[in-house]
Amino acid sequence: MWDAGHHWCESLHNTIRNYTASKRRLQVSKYLFTASLDPSAVLDPTGRYLLKDTSIRHYNFDEVDMMDLDDMENDHVYTVS
Repeated sequence: MWDAGHHWCESLHNTIRNYTASKRRLQVSKYLFTASLDPSAVLDPTGRYLLKDTSIRHYNFDEVDMMDLDDMENDHVYTVS
């Protein structure tokens, strides 16, 4: 996950640590939300993760309506410490 999103999370984590002296770890997962009727062309065979970046979990907006973030599934969790 060494991309712009990861570096942004590292910067946010460092800013929080500098202002609060908190040394907690930040757990990061990537999600993509769409309203596509048929996203199968860009998804892996399970229909859950993107083909080009299998760490990104796809959800249709209808699937996540009123869903808690804790209930969202993603096998790829990165830790920023």
